[in-house]
Amino acid sequence: MKRPLPLALSLLLATLSFAPAIHAADAFPNDGLLDLDAMIGAGDSQVSAYQQQQTQEQQVQTDRIAYVDTPAEAPALSAIDSVAPIGTLTTTQADYVFPAQKSATMMALTEQPPQRATENSISACYAKEILSSAKDGAPNYRKGKFGRNCAKYVANFLHDAGIPISRGDAANFWRIPKSDPSIGYLEQMGFVNIADQRDGNNNRIGVDNAPPGAVITFNGPKVDHYEETGSYPSKAQRRREGTTAGSYVGHITVKGDDGVYYTDGQTYKPAVSHRSLSGVWVMKSCPKCDASLRRKCGDI
Repeated sequence: MKRPLPLALSLLLATLSFAPAIHAADAFPNDGLLDLDAMIGAGDSQVSAYQQQQTQEQQVQTDRIAYVDTPAEAPALSAIDSVAPIGTLTTTQADYVFPAQKSATMMALTEQPPQRATENSISACYAKEILSSAKDGAPNYRKGKFGRNCAKYVANFLHDAGIPISRGDAANFWRIPKSDPSIGYLEQMGFVNIADQRDGNNNRIGVDNAPPGAVITFNGPKVDHYEETGSYPSKAQRRREGTTAGSYVGHITVKGDDGVYYTDGQTYKPAVSHRSLSGVWVMKSCPKCDASLRRKCGDI
């Protein structure tokens, strides 16, 4: 059987049990109900402060990114980077370029008009292409031998290189008989005769110091007859004369860079005896050449 608590102890316990309720009522007035308006107002203040902080951080990041078109125009950011707070985006103009601006820069570079090469580099490029075509097209089974189709083969070399030259007898490449003007196929295409000009050592340009890839032409001993009539005697008559067609129409070849001349054979001499030099031809500019060849050689 439990004994009853003393009266003083009972009063003390009752007082303590009512204390939390009294403090709660003091903390929340209006009969102990929560003041929702006050709490919402405090929450709005916190949200506004958070948004303001985020805006400031984004502005710092935006100011720190290098908006550049070219590296030369980019501001120096080393000082800013050195004091950047931890967690802030830091970059330099070499590290970041916005994709849209990078595309615009690349487009500006690719849309610039192509620059025309120098005259010497254009000539060297055409000569290289002609020689490459000649090496591919000259018959290698005729080592050291001349044939009777030099004009045909050289025209093929030029066509294959992208130079659509006319076809005819060898003499027609430097002079067309009974024609006004009488300029030949080579000059019509843009070739220039540099024979008798001076090279870098002040030597007169001829067969020996002609640049590789040059087209070299020769007169025959009876070229005057061909220029007057535009034709040459029949094969039977030439046999009686002891001459060949080349005696009338001359010879044409392409000088190699390996001691070989490329024509209807691969010869070690530029021409047979009784031939005189009529031209050393190099291309200066070729408006009629294939567009791809012109772009390759900077002839634009």
